[in-house]
Amino acid sequence: MLSPVPSTLIVPLPGLDPPDDADVRRRLSRAFPDWEEMEVADEEFQFLGGLSWMVSARIPGLFQPVYIWVEEADELPEDAWWVSTDIQPEEQEAYDDCAFALVVETTLSSADPRQLWKVQLSVALALAEDAPFLYDDSAIRILSLPYAESLVETPSAPSAREMMSLHAVYDEDDGGRLWMHSHGLARAGVADVEMLQVLRHQRTVASQLLGHVADRQMDDGLAAGKSFQVNPSIRLNLVELEEALDWMAPDALGSEWDRDEYHAPPRLLLTAPESTDRDGFSFLPRRRNPFVLDALLASLERDELIYYTEAEVRRMAYLSRYRWPVFLSLWRQRRGRDWTFLVKAAFDAEEADAPVEHLWFEVVALEPEEMEGVLVNRPLRVADLRAGDRLTLSPEHVTDWSVATDDGAYTPGNIVPLALRAGVLVGSSKKVH
Repeated sequence: MLSPVPSTLIVPLPGLDPPDDADVRRRLSRAFPDWEEMEVADEEFQFLGGLSWMVSARIPGLFQPVYIWVEEADELPEDAWWVSTDIQPEEQEAYDDCAFALVVETTLSSADPRQLWKVQLSVALALAEDAPFLYDDSAIRILSLPYAESLVETPSAPSAREMMSLHAVYDEDDGGRLWMHSHGLARAGVADVEMLQVLRHQRTVASQLLGHVADRQMDDGLAAGKSFQVNPSIRLNLVELEEALDWMAPDALGSEWDRDEYHAPPRLLLTAPESTDRDGFSFLPRRRNPFVLDALLASLERDELIYYTEAEVRRMAYLSRYRWPVFLSLWRQRRGRDWTFLVKAAFDAEEADAPVEHLWFEVVALEPEEMEGVLVNRPLRVADLRAGDRLTLSPEHVTDWSVATDDGAYTPGNIVPLALRAGVLVGSSKKVH
Protein backbone atom coordinates (compact mmCIF):
# COMPACT_ATOMS: atom_id res chain seq x y z
CA MET A 1 0.00 0.00 0.00
CA LEU A 2 1.08 3.57 -0.75
CA SER A 3 0.66 6.52 1.57
CA PRO A 4 -2.84 7.87 0.84
CA VAL A 5 -3.22 11.43 -0.39
CA PRO A 6 -5.98 13.61 1.13
CA SER A 7 -9.55 12.85 0.07
CA THR A 8 -11.43 16.00 -0.90
CA LEU A 9 -15.20 16.47 -1.33
CA ILE A 10 -16.78 19.82 -2.20
CA VAL A 11 -20.30 20.92 -1.25
CA PRO A 12 -21.55 23.79 -3.49
CA LEU A 13 -23.92 26.18 -1.71
CA PRO A 14 -26.65 28.22 -3.43
CA GLY A 15 -26.68 31.97 -2.93
CA LEU A 16 -24.19 34.81 -2.88
CA ASP A 17 -23.26 34.80 0.81
CA PRO A 18 -20.66 32.45 2.33
CA PRO A 19 -21.72 30.32 5.31
CA ASP A 20 -20.15 31.01 8.68
CA ASP A 21 -18.39 28.48 10.86
CA ALA A 22 -21.21 28.54 13.43
CA ASP A 23 -23.63 27.20 10.78
CA VAL A 24 -21.20 24.37 9.99
CA ARG A 25 -20.96 23.47 13.67
CA ARG A 26 -24.76 23.39 13.99
CA ARG A 27 -25.11 21.05 11.03
CA LEU A 28 -22.39 18.76 12.34
CA SER A 29 -24.03 18.63 15.76
CA ARG A 30 -27.38 17.58 14.25
CA ALA A 31 -25.80 14.75 12.26
CA PHE A 32 -23.04 13.71 14.68
CA PRO A 33 -23.96 14.54 18.30
CA ASP A 34 -20.65 13.07 19.54
CA TRP A 35 -18.35 15.02 17.22
CA GLU A 36 -15.49 16.95 18.80
CA GLU A 37 -13.80 20.12 17.62
CA MET A 38 -10.03 20.27 17.51
CA GLU A 39 -7.82 23.31 17.65
CA VAL A 40 -6.54 24.49 14.25
CA ALA A 41 -2.90 25.51 14.07
CA ASP A 42 -2.10 28.88 12.49
CA GLU A 43 -0.09 27.32 9.66
CA GLU A 44 -3.14 25.34 8.51
CA PHE A 45 -4.76 28.58 7.37
CA GLN A 46 -2.03 29.26 4.82
CA PHE A 47 -3.88 27.58 1.92
CA LEU A 48 -7.28 29.17 2.60
CA GLY A 49 -6.76 31.98 0.11
CA GLY A 50 -7.74 34.80 2.45
CA LEU A 51 -10.96 33.26 3.79
CA SER A 52 -11.23 33.48 7.50
CA TRP A 53 -12.13 30.19 9.17
CA MET A 54 -11.65 26.43 9.31
CA VAL A 55 -13.41 23.81 11.43
CA SER A 56 -11.35 20.77 12.42
CA ALA A 57 -13.73 17.99 13.45
CA ARG A 58 -13.15 14.61 15.05
CA ILE A 59 -15.98 12.44 13.65
CA PRO A 60 -16.86 8.99 15.07
CA GLY A 61 -15.71 6.35 12.61
CA LEU A 62 -12.81 8.38 11.21
CA PHE A 63 -9.26 8.04 12.52
CA GLN A 64 -8.06 11.35 11.10
CA PRO A 65 -9.59 14.83 11.59
CA VAL A 66 -11.96 16.25 8.97
CA TYR A 67 -11.07 19.79 7.92
CA ILE A 68 -13.93 21.98 6.68
CA TRP A 69 -13.55 25.45 5.20
CA VAL A 70 -15.30 27.71 2.72
CA GLU A 71 -14.00 28.87 -0.64
CA GLU A 72 -15.38 30.38 -3.82
CA ALA A 73 -17.16 27.92 -6.11
CA ASP A 74 -14.96 27.52 -9.18
CA GLU A 75 -15.91 26.25 -12.61
CA LEU A 76 -15.75 22.45 -12.60
CA PRO A 77 -13.63 20.53 -15.15
CA GLU A 78 -15.42 19.41 -18.29
CA ASP A 79 -14.31 15.84 -17.55
CA ALA A 80 -16.40 15.90 -14.36
CA TRP A 81 -19.59 16.63 -16.31
CA TRP A 82 -18.87 13.97 -18.94
CA VAL A 83 -18.58 11.10 -16.44
CA SER A 84 -21.54 12.19 -14.30
CA THR A 85 -24.40 10.77 -16.33
CA ASP A 86 -27.03 11.05 -13.57
CA ILE A 87 -26.72 14.84 -13.17
CA GLN A 88 -29.84 16.59 -14.48
CA PRO A 89 -29.78 19.89 -16.44
CA GLU A 90 -31.54 21.70 -13.60
CA GLU A 91 -28.80 20.59 -11.19
CA GLN A 92 -26.17 21.88 -13.57
CA GLU A 93 -28.00 25.20 -13.82
CA ALA A 94 -28.31 25.35 -10.02
CA TYR A 95 -24.53 25.16 -9.72
CA ASP A 96 -24.28 28.45 -11.61
CA ASP A 97 -26.10 30.09 -8.68
CA CYS A 98 -23.57 28.79 -6.13
CA ALA A 99 -21.05 31.49 -5.26
CA PHE A 100 -19.36 29.51 -2.46
CA ALA A 101 -18.66 25.92 -1.50
CA LEU A 102 -17.64 24.01 1.59
CA VAL A 103 -14.54 21.83 1.31
CA VAL A 104 -14.57 18.59 3.33
CA GLU A 105 -11.12 17.02 3.47
CA THR A 106 -9.59 14.15 5.43
CA THR A 107 -7.06 11.33 5.11
CA LEU A 108 -8.36 7.77 4.70
CA SER A 109 -5.74 5.97 6.76
CA SER A 110 -5.55 3.41 9.59
CA ALA A 111 -8.50 1.26 8.41
CA ASP A 112 -10.36 0.11 5.29
CA PRO A 113 -10.34 3.27 3.10
CA ARG A 114 -13.67 2.30 1.55
CA GLN A 115 -15.43 2.42 4.91
CA LEU A 116 -13.66 5.67 5.86
CA TRP A 117 -14.72 7.29 2.58
CA LYS A 118 -18.31 6.34 3.36
CA VAL A 119 -18.07 8.24 6.66
CA GLN A 120 -16.55 11.24 4.85
CA LEU A 121 -19.48 11.17 2.43
CA SER A 122 -21.88 11.27 5.37
CA VAL A 123 -20.14 14.40 6.67
CA ALA A 124 -20.46 16.10 3.28
CA LEU A 125 -24.15 15.16 3.06
CA ALA A 126 -24.77 16.59 6.52
CA LEU A 127 -23.56 19.95 5.17
CA ALA A 128 -25.40 19.68 1.84
CA GLU A 129 -28.96 20.65 2.80
CA ASP A 130 -29.49 22.88 -0.24
CA ALA A 131 -26.62 21.72 -2.45
CA PRO A 132 -27.41 20.68 -6.05
CA PHE A 133 -24.86 17.84 -5.79
CA LEU A 134 -21.47 16.92 -4.31
CA TYR A 135 -18.23 17.31 -6.22
CA ASP A 136 -15.66 14.57 -5.59
CA ASP A 137 -12.50 16.53 -6.31
CA SER A 138 -10.25 13.51 -5.72
CA ALA A 139 -12.01 11.52 -8.45
CA ILE A 140 -12.85 14.47 -10.76
CA ARG A 141 -16.55 13.65 -10.86
CA ILE A 142 -19.92 14.90 -9.66
CA LEU A 143 -22.04 12.81 -7.29
CA SER A 144 -25.80 13.31 -7.30
CA LEU A 145 -27.25 13.59 -3.82
CA PRO A 146 -29.42 10.44 -4.26
CA TYR A 147 -26.37 8.45 -5.35
CA ALA A 148 -24.25 9.72 -2.44
CA GLU A 149 -27.13 8.99 -0.04
CA SER A 150 -27.47 5.46 -1.39
CA LEU A 151 -23.78 4.79 -0.70
CA VAL A 152 -24.11 6.06 2.86
CA GLU A 153 -27.36 4.31 3.76
CA THR A 154 -26.24 0.92 2.42
CA PRO A 155 -24.87 -1.09 5.37
CA SER A 156 -21.90 -2.48 3.42
CA ALA A 157 -18.88 -0.36 2.53
CA PRO A 158 -18.55 0.94 -1.05
CA SER A 159 -16.27 -0.93 -3.43
CA ALA A 160 -13.11 0.51 -4.93
CA ARG A 161 -15.10 0.90 -8.15
CA GLU A 162 -17.46 3.29 -6.39
CA MET A 163 -14.57 5.31 -4.97
CA MET A 164 -13.11 5.98 -8.41
CA SER A 165 -14.24 7.47 -11.67
CA LEU A 166 -13.26 6.13 -15.09
CA HIS A 167 -12.35 8.58 -17.86
CA ALA A 168 -12.02 7.56 -21.50
CA VAL A 169 -10.08 9.61 -24.06
CA TYR A 170 -10.10 8.60 -27.71
CA ASP A 171 -7.92 9.19 -30.76
CA GLU A 172 -9.72 9.38 -34.12
CA ASP A 173 -6.41 8.70 -35.89
CA ASP A 174 -6.17 5.32 -34.16
CA GLY A 175 -9.63 4.10 -35.09
CA GLY A 176 -11.18 5.73 -32.05
CA ARG A 177 -9.39 3.46 -29.59
CA LEU A 178 -9.67 4.58 -25.97
CA TRP A 179 -7.23 5.46 -23.23
CA MET A 180 -9.20 4.44 -20.14
CA HIS A 181 -7.94 5.51 -16.73
CA SER A 182 -9.19 5.94 -13.19
CA HIS A 183 -9.09 8.84 -10.74
CA GLY A 184 -9.64 8.67 -7.00
CA LEU A 185 -7.74 5.56 -5.91
CA ALA A 186 -4.64 7.38 -4.64
CA ARG A 187 -6.62 8.52 -1.57
CA ALA A 188 -7.12 4.83 -0.72
CA GLY A 189 -3.38 4.19 -0.73
CA VAL A 190 -3.30 2.27 -4.03
CA ALA A 191 -2.36 3.22 -7.56
CA ASP A 192 -4.87 4.41 -10.14
CA VAL A 193 -5.27 1.95 -13.03
CA GLU A 194 -5.24 2.32 -16.81
CA MET A 195 -5.72 0.51 -20.09
CA LEU A 196 -4.53 1.77 -23.47
CA GLN A 197 -5.86 1.17 -27.00
CA VAL A 198 -9.23 -0.20 -25.91
CA LEU A 199 -11.75 -0.80 -28.71
CA ARG A 200 -14.86 1.31 -28.17
CA HIS A 201 -17.26 -1.62 -28.21
CA GLN A 202 -15.19 -3.28 -25.46
CA ARG A 203 -15.48 -0.29 -23.15
CA THR A 204 -17.93 -1.95 -20.74
CA VAL A 205 -15.89 -5.10 -20.14
CA ALA A 206 -12.72 -2.99 -19.86
CA SER A 207 -14.43 -0.90 -17.16
CA GLN A 208 -15.36 -4.05 -15.25
CA LEU A 209 -11.79 -5.31 -15.46
CA LEU A 210 -10.30 -2.02 -14.23
CA GLY A 211 -12.71 -1.96 -11.30
CA HIS A 212 -11.82 -5.55 -10.49
CA VAL A 213 -8.10 -4.67 -10.43
CA ALA A 214 -8.82 -1.70 -8.15
CA ASP A 215 -10.61 -3.92 -5.60
CA ARG A 216 -7.91 -6.57 -5.77
CA GLN A 217 -5.25 -3.99 -4.99
CA MET A 218 -7.04 -3.29 -1.71
CA ASP A 219 -8.05 -6.87 -0.88
CA ASP A 220 -5.16 -8.95 -2.26
CA GLY A 221 -2.33 -6.44 -2.48
CA LEU A 222 -1.88 -6.63 -6.26
CA ALA A 223 1.24 -4.71 -7.22
CA ALA A 224 3.39 -3.92 -10.24
CA GLY A 225 5.87 -6.49 -11.49
CA LYS A 226 3.65 -9.49 -10.87
CA SER A 227 1.20 -11.16 -13.22
CA PHE A 228 -2.22 -12.15 -11.90
CA GLN A 229 -4.94 -14.56 -12.93
CA VAL A 230 -8.17 -12.97 -14.15
CA ASN A 231 -9.91 -16.31 -14.78
CA PRO A 232 -8.81 -19.87 -15.63
CA SER A 233 -7.55 -18.89 -19.09
CA ILE A 234 -6.47 -15.24 -18.77
CA ARG A 235 -3.41 -13.84 -17.04
CA LEU A 236 -2.42 -10.17 -17.15
CA ASN A 237 0.52 -8.05 -16.04
CA LEU A 238 0.56 -4.81 -14.06
CA VAL A 239 3.26 -2.35 -15.09
CA GLU A 240 4.20 0.92 -13.42
CA LEU A 241 3.54 4.00 -15.52
CA GLU A 242 7.20 5.02 -15.66
CA GLU A 243 8.15 1.68 -17.24
CA ALA A 244 5.20 1.70 -19.64
CA LEU A 245 6.10 5.17 -20.93
CA ASP A 246 9.46 3.80 -22.08
CA TRP A 247 7.64 1.36 -24.36
CA MET A 248 5.35 3.93 -25.96
CA ALA A 249 5.79 6.10 -29.02
CA PRO A 250 6.03 9.78 -28.03
CA ASP A 251 2.85 10.67 -29.93
CA ALA A 252 0.77 7.68 -28.75
CA LEU A 253 -2.41 8.36 -26.82
CA GLY A 254 -1.59 8.23 -23.12
CA SER A 255 2.12 8.90 -23.69
CA GLU A 256 4.17 11.40 -21.74
CA TRP A 257 2.81 14.25 -23.89
CA ASP A 258 -0.68 13.58 -22.52
CA ARG A 259 0.39 13.53 -18.89
CA ASP A 260 -0.20 16.30 -16.36
CA GLU A 261 -0.40 16.36 -12.57
CA TYR A 262 -3.73 14.52 -12.69
CA HIS A 263 -2.29 11.65 -14.76
CA ALA A 264 1.09 11.29 -13.07
CA PRO A 265 2.41 8.34 -11.03
CA PRO A 266 1.60 6.30 -9.08
CA ARG A 267 -0.36 4.56 -11.82
CA LEU A 268 -0.50 0.96 -13.04
CA LEU A 269 -1.19 -0.16 -16.62
CA LEU A 270 -2.74 -3.49 -17.57
CA THR A 271 -0.70 -5.27 -20.22
CA ALA A 272 -0.66 -8.65 -21.92
CA PRO A 273 1.90 -11.24 -20.80
CA GLU A 274 5.19 -11.05 -22.68
CA SER A 275 5.32 -12.90 -25.99
CA THR A 276 8.30 -14.52 -27.70
CA ASP A 277 6.53 -15.24 -31.01
CA ARG A 278 8.94 -15.26 -33.95
CA ASP A 279 8.27 -13.01 -36.91
CA GLY A 280 8.31 -15.08 -40.12
CA PHE A 281 11.70 -16.78 -40.63
CA SER A 282 13.50 -14.43 -38.29
CA PHE A 283 15.31 -15.90 -35.31
CA LEU A 284 14.66 -12.72 -33.36
CA PRO A 285 11.67 -12.72 -31.05
CA ARG A 286 8.86 -10.31 -31.90
CA ARG A 287 7.19 -8.59 -28.98
CA ARG A 288 3.47 -8.10 -29.38
CA ASN A 289 2.05 -4.70 -28.51
CA PRO A 290 1.57 -5.26 -24.77
CA PHE A 291 -1.21 -2.67 -24.54
CA VAL A 292 -3.58 -4.32 -27.06
CA LEU A 293 -5.88 -6.63 -25.12
CA ASP A 294 -8.62 -7.10 -27.75
CA ALA A 295 -8.63 -10.92 -27.67
CA LEU A 296 -8.51 -11.09 -23.89
CA LEU A 297 -11.40 -8.65 -23.52
CA ALA A 298 -13.40 -10.56 -26.15
CA SER A 299 -12.85 -13.74 -24.14
CA LEU A 300 -14.12 -12.02 -20.99
CA GLU A 301 -17.19 -10.79 -22.88
CA ARG A 302 -18.01 -14.35 -23.92
CA ASP A 303 -17.23 -16.06 -20.63
CA GLU A 304 -18.11 -13.42 -17.98
CA LEU A 305 -15.93 -15.35 -15.51
CA ILE A 306 -13.59 -13.32 -13.29
CA TYR A 307 -11.81 -14.38 -10.12
CA TYR A 308 -13.22 -11.94 -7.58
CA THR A 309 -11.74 -11.66 -4.11
CA GLU A 310 -13.64 -13.36 -1.29
CA ALA A 311 -14.36 -9.98 0.27
CA GLU A 312 -15.82 -8.66 -2.98
CA VAL A 313 -17.94 -11.80 -3.52
CA ARG A 314 -19.45 -11.35 -0.06
CA ARG A 315 -20.05 -7.67 -0.67
CA MET A 316 -21.69 -8.22 -4.07
CA ALA A 317 -23.93 -10.97 -2.68
CA TYR A 318 -25.06 -8.73 0.18
CA LEU A 319 -25.65 -5.73 -2.07
CA SER A 320 -27.54 -7.79 -4.66
CA ARG A 321 -30.01 -8.86 -1.97
CA TYR A 322 -30.21 -5.43 -0.40
CA ARG A 323 -31.10 -3.80 -3.73
CA TRP A 324 -33.17 -6.67 -5.11
CA PRO A 325 -36.36 -4.50 -4.98
CA VAL A 326 -34.69 -2.05 -7.39
CA PHE A 327 -33.97 -4.90 -9.82
CA LEU A 328 -37.61 -5.99 -9.60
CA SER A 329 -38.86 -2.44 -10.20
CA LEU A 330 -36.68 -1.99 -13.27
CA TRP A 331 -37.90 -5.34 -14.65
CA ARG A 332 -41.49 -4.09 -14.42
CA GLN A 333 -40.51 -0.99 -16.42
CA ARG A 334 -38.56 -2.84 -19.12
CA ARG A 335 -41.17 -2.63 -21.88
CA GLY A 336 -40.09 -0.41 -24.74
CA ARG A 337 -36.50 -0.44 -23.50
CA ASP A 338 -33.62 -2.47 -24.87
CA TRP A 339 -32.54 -3.87 -21.51
CA THR A 340 -31.18 -7.32 -20.68
CA PHE A 341 -31.54 -8.61 -17.12
CA LEU A 342 -28.91 -11.02 -15.82
CA VAL A 343 -28.52 -12.77 -12.46
CA LYS A 344 -25.60 -14.72 -11.05
CA ALA A 345 -26.42 -17.74 -8.86
CA ALA A 346 -24.23 -20.05 -6.79
CA PHE A 347 -24.14 -23.82 -7.47
CA ASP A 348 -22.39 -26.65 -5.67
CA ALA A 349 -19.32 -27.75 -7.62
CA GLU A 350 -17.48 -31.06 -7.61
CA GLU A 351 -13.96 -29.87 -6.73
CA ALA A 352 -12.85 -29.76 -3.11
CA ASP A 353 -10.71 -26.65 -3.59
CA ALA A 354 -13.55 -24.81 -5.38
CA PRO A 355 -16.83 -26.11 -3.89
CA VAL A 356 -19.01 -23.36 -5.40
CA GLU A 357 -19.34 -22.05 -8.94
CA HIS A 358 -21.16 -18.80 -9.75
CA LEU A 359 -23.06 -18.88 -13.07
CA TRP A 360 -24.84 -16.15 -15.04
CA PHE A 361 -28.43 -16.49 -16.29
CA GLU A 362 -30.46 -14.22 -18.55
CA VAL A 363 -33.82 -13.61 -16.88
CA VAL A 364 -36.85 -14.52 -18.99
CA ALA A 365 -39.52 -14.41 -16.24
CA LEU A 366 -39.37 -12.72 -12.88
CA GLU A 367 -41.59 -12.62 -9.81
CA PRO A 368 -40.70 -11.43 -6.29
CA GLU A 369 -40.06 -14.98 -5.01
CA GLU A 370 -38.76 -16.82 -8.07
CA MET A 371 -37.54 -16.37 -11.64
CA GLU A 372 -36.72 -18.32 -14.77
CA GLY A 373 -33.37 -17.86 -16.45
CA VAL A 374 -31.32 -19.23 -19.34
CA LEU A 375 -27.71 -20.14 -18.53
CA VAL A 376 -25.44 -17.92 -20.64
CA ASN A 377 -21.92 -19.08 -19.71
CA ARG A 378 -20.31 -22.51 -19.85
CA PRO A 379 -20.02 -24.22 -16.45
CA LEU A 380 -16.53 -25.43 -15.60
CA ARG A 381 -17.19 -27.44 -12.44
CA VAL A 382 -20.95 -28.21 -12.44
CA ALA A 383 -21.27 -31.35 -14.53
CA ASP A 384 -25.04 -31.50 -15.01
CA LEU A 385 -25.51 -27.98 -16.44
CA ARG A 386 -24.95 -26.71 -20.00
CA ALA A 387 -25.08 -23.27 -21.54
CA GLY A 388 -28.63 -22.70 -22.77
CA ASP A 389 -30.30 -24.66 -19.96
CA ARG A 390 -33.44 -23.01 -18.56
CA LEU A 391 -33.83 -23.14 -14.78
CA THR A 392 -36.13 -21.83 -12.07
CA LEU A 393 -34.12 -19.86 -9.52
CA SER A 394 -34.79 -18.36 -6.11
CA PRO A 395 -33.64 -14.81 -5.25
CA GLU A 396 -31.98 -16.14 -2.10
CA HIS A 397 -29.42 -17.94 -4.30
CA VAL A 398 -28.55 -14.82 -6.31
CA THR A 399 -25.02 -13.54 -5.64
CA ASP A 400 -24.98 -10.71 -8.19
CA TRP A 401 -27.12 -9.18 -10.93
CA SER A 402 -26.79 -6.78 -13.83
CA VAL A 403 -28.99 -4.73 -16.15
CA ALA A 404 -27.36 -4.36 -19.56
CA THR A 405 -28.38 -1.23 -21.48
CA ASP A 406 -27.15 0.53 -24.59
CA ASP A 407 -24.97 2.80 -22.43
CA GLY A 408 -23.37 0.08 -20.30
CA ALA A 409 -24.02 -2.51 -17.61
CA TYR A 410 -25.54 -1.53 -14.26
CA THR A 411 -24.88 -3.62 -11.17
CA PRO A 412 -26.10 -3.36 -7.56
CA GLY A 413 -23.17 -1.04 -6.94
CA ASN A 414 -23.88 1.48 -9.70
CA ILE A 415 -27.61 0.99 -10.36
CA VAL A 416 -28.70 4.31 -8.82
CA PRO A 417 -28.31 6.51 -11.95
CA LEU A 418 -30.36 4.10 -14.09
CA ALA A 419 -32.98 3.73 -11.35
CA LEU A 420 -33.37 7.51 -11.03
CA ARG A 421 -33.76 7.95 -14.78
CA ALA A 422 -36.46 5.25 -14.75
CA GLY A 423 -38.28 6.92 -11.86
CA VAL A 424 -37.31 4.30 -9.29
CA LEU A 425 -36.44 6.07 -6.04
CA VAL A 426 -33.53 4.77 -4.00
CA GLY A 427 -31.27 6.12 -1.29
CA SER A 428 -32.64 8.00 1.68
CA SER A 429 -36.19 7.92 0.28
CA LYS A 430 -36.28 4.10 0.69
CA LYS A 431 -39.10 4.05 -1.89
CA VAL A 432 -39.22 1.58 -4.75
CA HIS A 433 -42.04 1.35 -7.27
